[in-house]
Amino acid sequence: MKLLEAFGIDYQIILINLFNFAILLVILRKIAYKPILTFIEERKKTIAEGLINAESAKKLLADAEKEHQKMVTASHKEARLILERAREATLVQRHEIVSKAQLEAKQILEKARKEIDAERHHAMDAAKADIFSLVMMITEKVLEQKIDVAADKKLVSALIREAE
Repeated sequence: MKLLEAFGIDYQIILINLFNFAILLVILRKIAYKPILTFIEERKKTIAEGLINAESAKKLLADAEKEHQKMVTASHKEARLILERAREATLVQRHEIVSKAQLEAKQILEKARKEIDAERHHAMDAAKADIFSLVMMITEKVLEQKIDVAADKKLVSALIREAE
């Protein structure tokens, strides 16, 4: 102790200061340190919960993106299927229309052929009738003037020119 006194240090003041520091430490621990520790612990819990919530939100977002991608893929697949069905229906309809048009064209051609044949037969019949009446008329004239072969030829030629 004499050593401390030699340096001018009073051990009673050091003990009093140590006692005061211990009292101050106990008071600070009760008043400030515990509430600060409690606040820090609550803040740690809040941050941990926030991280957990962020992680679960990240998982939910990833799941939602996967579901969205599945829905987009399914809708693309459905759209392709609808387009394919529409193309097939269009092809079937086109074939039906072409077949119907070909059938109608054949029917029109057949009808035209029949009309042409009927018209031809009618013209032939009319021509035959005209020829027959012409022959009859020539024959009558020839029989009326039965003179000789040369006169017959002249008469036939004149009647033919007349008929034309």
